[in-house]
Amino acid sequence: MKMYKYIIGLMMFAGLVTSCNTDNIGGVYTPTAQNISFVSDEAVNTLTSESEIEVTVSLLRNITKGEYTAHYTLTSEQEGVFTDLNGGTVTFADGSAKAYVTLKLNGMEKGNEYKATLTLSDADIETADENIGDPTVITNVTVLCDYEWVPAGTCTFYDNTIDESTLTAEGVSVENALGTNLYRLVDAYKSIPDAGLLDSGISFTLNDDGSFDIVRDAAGVITKLSLNGSVFPIVWIDQYAPTYCNTIVEGNIYTTNALLVVGEDFYLASFSFEWDKDK
Repeated sequence: MKMYKYIIGLMMFAGLVTSCNTDNIGGVYTPTAQNISFVSDEAVNTLTSESEIEVTVSLLRNITKGEYTAHYTLTSEQEGVFTDLNGGTVTFADGSAKAYVTLKLNGMEKGNEYKATLTLSDADIETADENIGDPTVITNVTVLCDYEWVPAGTCTFYDNTIDESTLTAEGVSVENALGTNLYRLVDAYKSIPDAGLLDSGISFTLNDDGSFDIVRDAAGVITKLSLNGSVFPIVWIDQYAPTYCNTIVEGNIYTTNALLVVGEDFYLASFSFEWDKDK
């Protein structure tokens, strides 16, 4: 049995029903402390093709009367890329519940991801209002400096993982990272009619001898399939190569065999694309 029916079965048990009890609703709470907080623990997650950009991180407070200056530290393992234009402080204007930190990134190289972390000072963490809940005192900034992608033909995409029969998508775009041997398929799984699938991207490198290598991250993830809100990674595990994890080229058909992760179980996964480089 292929995975599509199994995955649909999991979806049927995923619904949760909640109810609302209004009997205990009381009056409106008046804040008594600043409760300085970042808006979220992932303040910035952005994509750019530029080598230099500025990004903004937002902070919140509960009490808006008077000015208040918050302090924070900026850390990053990538030295010389991030510059804090606020210099470690940010001031809430009188009457304002929001303030902004501006970070400048310089010298980014294409194909690389840049990360930084902002952490509130101990004094600002101590402004938490215990009646409201824990503020977000650490936030992350992630910027991917992407390549310039140019058309590199189209392909017919075939999946032999999800259903009992081969799923097919025609006219899937192939793009090349300009000046490199890196390529990607654009919305391959999304292009399969009536499947309701999404993928997180499929990339590969083309070698001089005509072979190819499928791109995966440090954890071996090739792509992540999404169906009805659940995520199922397709992974490459070196210890299972080449028996279960391998790539094959037959003419203009490029096949990847790997493993699909469903919970704690592994299933054989396979997808191919028939590449027309001139179309």
